[in-house]
Amino acid sequence: MKTIRASDISSFIYCQRAWWYQKNGYISNTYTEMSAGSRHHHKHGRMVTMASIIRLIAIIMILVALAFIFLYLS
Repeated sequence: MKTIRASDISSFIYCQRAWWYQKNGYISNTYTEMSAGSRHHHKHGRMVTMASIIRLIAIIMILVALAFIFLYLS
């Protein structure tokens, strides 16, 4: 018995015919669009990661500045 994956269920629900073509080895004619979409998602993921890193650095810098202010005032 073959394992059913979540992506199989998602593909089947979205379009039963496309799911059948995929299972029978037919190649999609929208491959270039799908690869462009994948590149876009990877780029967006990198941007989200960088934004998280920059936010963490900003928080650390604020805490260091507050510590210096506290030391200066005491």
